Amino acid sequence: MKILSGKKLTLVIFGLLIIAGIGFLVSQSNRTNYGSSPGVLVSGNNSNSLEKSTIAKLTNKDSDKDGLKDWEEDLWDTDPNNSDTDGDGTSDGDEVDENRNPKVAGPDDMFQKDVFVRQASPSLGNSDLTETGKFSREFFNEYLSLKQSGVSFDDEEAQNLLVDSVLSKTQEEIKKDSYTSTDLNITQDDNVESIKKYGNEMGNIIIKYSIESEGELVILKRALENNDKEEIKKLELIIKGYKNHLNNFLNVPVPQSAVDTHLKMVNSFSLIIDTIEKMRAVFSDPLVALNGVAMYQDDAQELVDAFQDSNEYFKIKDISFDKNEAGYVFTHLII
Repeated sequence: MKILSGKKLTLVIFGLLIIAGIGFLVSQSNRTNYGSSPGVLVSGNNSNSLEKSTIAKLTNKDSDKDGLKDWEEDLWDTDPNNSDTDGDGTSDGDEVDENRNPKVAGPDDMFQKDVFVRQASPSLGNSDLTETGKFSREFFNEYLSLKQSGVSFDDEEAQNLLVDSVLSKTQEEIKKDSYTSTDLNITQDDNVESIKKYGNEMGNIIIKYSIESEGELVILKRALENNDKEEIKKLELIIKGYKNHLNNFLNVPVPQSAVDTHLKMVNSFSLIIDTIEKMRAVFSDPLVALNGVAMYQDDAQELVDAFQDSNEYFKIKDISFDKNEAGYVFTHLII
């Protein structure tokens, strides 16, 4: 048996996380992305009942009725269509319950948890493992602990317990760039004309660099479903668009009174870039992607809040834009 990696680990972890309500992929309660119309940011609610129902059926599936869910069979590397993989007369599920290796014919097939987990990847120390490899080892170790304590994974609560326990031990700290006022091009002109010019320049940047996109999470979901590494490359265009916005936001002249709201805008774009770049690593290191996906909803909301704060700034300054002005796009981006 080998510690899970690649597609199997991705399917197991991502499937369980949806069931556990971590809040990612299309099960996001709030999705925020550049919509089908260039220059429009879309924020709205999506129904996730069908998605969760579908994943629940997959996660609870036990094809050979041996007491091990198909995703558990993946963990053990046993045959999900053969109730007695090692052919020793005892079902795979019963062997696991009895602390026996379902891939080794009895009677000499007992195992000790810690030794068994180490033997699954004997040549690798923690320093040699990717984040996903470390997660995989911890995931299996925690799974065995719960299994040996009598926990059954027949219900959502038990699956939640497994995922939450592992995530609490393996959560990676997300490092994000943080910009300060020293990174901005601040102008001392803070009159109506300079503020309106600022709004129009921001609008022009948005118009120039916004792209049509079906959404980061949709792309990620489809790439996972089809195991399609080419599909995930579509995120590169979205990342490029966000970076173009960020770089130009850093160069645009910002009136002193707009510094705080502009900084929030800049940092929200930096956050979402970091998040999507992590999601892009889904096939090379799924745990990195998992961290990105877990942060996506919060970071997307930060982006929405930044635009709303900018809108409020112009209202306080009693400055409005006609529909034929670029600033109108900047102040009417949220729908």
